[in-house]
Amino acid sequence: MYKAEDLRLNRTVAIKFLPANVTAGLDQKNRFLIEAKALATLNHPNIATIFEIEESGDELFIVMEYVDGSDLRRIMADYHTADGGYEMPLEIILKMAEQIIRGLKTAHQKQIIHRDIKPENIMINTGGYVKILDFGLAKMAGSEQLTKTGTTMGTVAYMSPEQAGGKGTDHRTDIWSFGVVLYEMITGCRPFKGDYEQAVIYSILNEDPAPLEEYRRDLPENLKKLVNKSLSKNPDDRYADCEALLKDMQSCTPSPVQDFKMDVHKTIPPLKKHRKLRQYFKWVIIPLIIILFAAGIYIFGPELHSSRSYGKKIAVLPFLNLSNNVNDEYFSDGIMDDILTQLVKISDLKVISRTTMMRYKNSDKDLKEISKEVNADVVLEGSIRHYANQLRITVQLIDAKTDEHIWAESYDRSIKDIFDVQSQVASQIAGTLQAELSSGEKEGLTRLTTKNPEAYNAYLQGRYFLQLHTREDLEKATVYFKQAIQFDPLYAQPWAGLSQVHSTQADMGILPIEEGYKLAKAEAEQTLKLDPKLAEAYARLAWINMTYDWNWNSADKNYKLALQLEPGNAAIIQSSGVLASVFGRLNEAIELSKQAIELNPLLSTPRYNLGLYYYYAHQWREAEAAVRKALELNPQYPDAHVLLGRIYLGASKPKEALVEMNLETEIPWRKFGLVLAYHTLGMKKEEEKTLTEFIKEYQYDSAYQIAEIYAFRGDSNAAFKWLEVAYKQRDGGLGDMKRDPLMDNIVKDQRYAVFMEKLGL
Repeated sequence: MYKAEDLRLNRTVAIKFLPANVTAGLDQKNRFLIEAKALATLNHPNIATIFEIEESGDELFIVMEYVDGSDLRRIMADYHTADGGYEMPLEIILKMAEQIIRGLKTAHQKQIIHRDIKPENIMINTGGYVKILDFGLAKMAGSEQLTKTGTTMGTVAYMSPEQAGGKGTDHRTDIWSFGVVLYEMITGCRPFKGDYEQAVIYSILNEDPAPLEEYRRDLPENLKKLVNKSLSKNPDDRYADCEALLKDMQSCTPSPVQDFKMDVHKTIPPLKKHRKLRQYFKWVIIPLIIILFAAGIYIFGPELHSSRSYGKKIAVLPFLNLSNNVNDEYFSDGIMDDILTQLVKISDLKVISRTTMMRYKNSDKDLKEISKEVNADVVLEGSIRHYANQLRITVQLIDAKTDEHIWAESYDRSIKDIFDVQSQVASQIAGTLQAELSSGEKEGLTRLTTKNPEAYNAYLQGRYFLQLHTREDLEKATVYFKQAIQFDPLYAQPWAGLSQVHSTQADMGILPIEEGYKLAKAEAEQTLKLDPKLAEAYARLAWINMTYDWNWNSADKNYKLALQLEPGNAAIIQSSGVLASVFGRLNEAIELSKQAIELNPLLSTPRYNLGLYYYYAHQWREAEAAVRKALELNPQYPDAHVLLGRIYLGASKPKEALVEMNLETEIPWRKFGLVLAYHTLGMKKEEEKTLTEFIKEYQYDSAYQIAEIYAFRGDSNAAFKWLEVAYKQRDGGLGDMKRDPLMDNIVKDQRYAVFMEKLGL
């Protein structure tokens, strides 16, 4: 076994080779492949996860989860005292034993028998999880027998009687081996002894182990019965399955123990070193554990994912493209995006936005660093291998705090089954994180948008080029979206893509504003005709209602409908905050911005927006803090320094305002801000010169800002003149008018109410 670094996923892994002399034979190679394939089907927190099966030259190897910790043999050894005693705490024994059973239960449910359960194959990682390793002797129950008749397999001391006798085995042989391990954990010695293998086998077949009470008297009666039943020589007298064994094990565990957090390694010094620490552990650490236990602090290990409660803030890393064709990048990005979209439909989850997570595409940062930056509880990472019409999708859900795998799965499917895979992944994640789903959310996870793989493939390519945002890429996106519609005329999402293309082209000046937005609106409406449950379509229509139609009420209605369908969509939440501000609902806008920040922690825009809404609410300190954070994330963020300057003007700090205005890198915004600062400081000459330049250079783009300047100066006539110009130009700045502090001087003018009514506000 080797420790290695996975350069594609930036993680430490373990590599297990089959020696060349063993792989030389076909039977031996087949046995290795059975091990790999059997293990690959197992996804459980108490079983080491297999990632890949690879071949290099004549050598086969498995790439699997690297478990950072100690095996059970070493842990038990350290509880032996110098005077020949043994003192492993019962609580630790019970907690580890329960996790071993749970791992075996999952394997047995998939008809997989380990057949070599022993302390060396049981690891306890630094987070306290038990991990069962090395299913090297596992065989699929009922599969072709590859071992020679009569050959015994496994370590002798842990063999079941039927194993030791070379007879057929089933899942009950693992229950026997577990009983041997549990006996040894309790007593510090093996139940069946001998100076050589044949003597041990004789003991297994003919002798009973010494009673447990000879070793310790703190054992519950039902625990002793459990061990004895597990070690019944007749398989029919043992537990029928791990479900029954688990039930009895749980009855042995004192109920408070379930609230412990097991961190075994922090209590175990290295072997052959610091042996004096054992007495320190005995007289200091154990009493401390008891005190912490009484205080209700979690010492013992997290429950398995079926019962453990994880945080529900999830980050989805960009999926790796493992295909031979680098041009398939659009496909891996698209699958990641669609799984993320499935997750944002679940109101009980918080999903870090795609915009934030795409920053980590091809990043060298490790998972813990990423999860800390985005403040995620769990992280989903995945890879896609796309060849012809076949896919292999591998996904893993990882605990961000412990770096442990919570759940993993591989899907080998036809491309036409991709939609089922996306739904299964989202549903599995929701179940693992114990997220509550409404009936509508359950329906949304299984609803198909198209059954046509060609249409879906064209749509993914269109979306890929749309996100690149150049003139040429927008044209490519248009071609692919239209291809998707040709493949499936009832497919709604390509229409939403076209809507975004045309509004973006209008914003960039590629299309005239009126033409671009009319196309975009018609395409958004067509999207909703085809799929009235598509959040993206409601959000597109709401954006057009707000920025082009100025139909604020329709925008409000459509954003609410979009949020009902995708309550965790960061982009929709952020845009809803903009609209709330337009209506003057500043408390709502602030709250929505905070939600957007939580889902977009590395993006400046929601923090800038939060600062703007605090500014509108005259909360100067909070506004300054938010904008400072936006600048920390992006020192070149346009208008941020000017907004800081406006905040300082509101807080009666004109000198500080002037400093900030001069720091603005965007020339139009800098000149706008300087006029305001010069006016407040009484610098008339500089004010008039800069205002004249600003009007001359930007009157066709910044009519609303010119109106703001005149309103701030108290020149109502000039302010309303430029407001009318802004209205004719359909200046987007008019949406800020209702609570804009720069407009305070004209609010009481009768023309203000008339103009607001004209705006529909």
